[in-house]
Amino acid sequence: MDKKKVVILTLPLENNYGGLAQAYALQKVIVSLGFDVETDRNACKNKTWKNNFLWCYLPVRYKLLEMQGRKPLTPKRRKKRWKNLISFVERNIKTVDFFRGRNHPSTINIKKYDIFVVGSDQVWRKEYVRVQSYFLDFLKNHQCKKIAYAASFGKDNIEEWSDEDRIVAELLLPKFDTISVREKSGVEILNNEFGIKSSLVLDPTMLLTKDDYLKIDNIDSIPPKNKLLYCYIMDLTEDKIKLINHIKEEMSLNEMLFISPKMEQIDKNLSDDFVYPSMAEWLSGFRDADFVFTDSFHGTVFSILFNKQFVCYCNESRGLSRFQSLYEVIGLKGRMIFNSQEYDKAIESEIDYCEVNKIVSNLRSDSLAFLAKGLYA
Repeated sequence: MDKKKVVILTLPLENNYGGLAQAYALQKVIVSLGFDVETDRNACKNKTWKNNFLWCYLPVRYKLLEMQGRKPLTPKRRKKRWKNLISFVERNIKTVDFFRGRNHPSTINIKKYDIFVVGSDQVWRKEYVRVQSYFLDFLKNHQCKKIAYAASFGKDNIEEWSDEDRIVAELLLPKFDTISVREKSGVEILNNEFGIKSSLVLDPTMLLTKDDYLKIDNIDSIPPKNKLLYCYIMDLTEDKIKLINHIKEEMSLNEMLFISPKMEQIDKNLSDDFVYPSMAEWLSGFRDADFVFTDSFHGTVFSILFNKQFVCYCNESRGLSRFQSLYEVIGLKGRMIFNSQEYDKAIESEIDYCEVNKIVSNLRSDSLAFLAKGLYA
């Protein structure tokens, strides 16, 4: 009997370690449940006048800068810098260009699949994608199963949505066979705005264990580091720099590994031959760290999976609800800080991973059961 075909619609598989890790994990889990799975690699973006203008303007801008002897970050150079993560996707995630740059995919593309899985990550956040596509507005009379797994609004409200977005959501969300979200605020939004009951589940990255991640891309070939402060940072500020230096000195950590998917913004003098670390190098930081300093949701997730002492410097502009929900469920709310002055109180006591691991294990079992039930029903 042929396996049922599943397509996962998530955020673009680009320069985001956490985003790629969740895409990898969700596909791996669904494959292990006996399905033939592909993940959309590009996602459906909003087609705004600004994006259309940039599409026409940027090639001209690049050319002008090159004529001045400067080296702009063209798509070709960007691809070169991200070659390690591009190769990770090629090796580990079976992908498809589902939308092919359009709001509505072709009928041929649609009819390939028996099951559509929306999620995870912030697929219902207007700032990032065309949210109507993630309500599956392109499915007309195609008979298929519709599942939302750990979908996220990114915020604790939908104020950025248009009236049309709300209307489409009211029409199409009830047509999903099962809906689960990643944050408690998502449960509340679905209930209060649309009268829809949903389940709270773990981010896909937490469906796998530390041992699963230690099998990725020969990570054991990367020499271990000692007395390591691992910093995985999305947005670097002067206050974060101050705190990083304080942690390194206070804990007498001899080595520091600093990784950010935003190095072009952090270092304006980045060398032309700079290449971002591989997924295995990113993971090895969690493996080896004596302490992790992060401002990332997935930086927090992997600190927990690898049982590391850590602190998370939260950035409200990136959405707090996912942090708050995870910390509340796991019981680690004290590890959230908003400035360097809150650091000392946050680390007064060590994290008791004996208790945390029990909670994560139970939540993992429940989340896996929810996903399997939705796929098999």
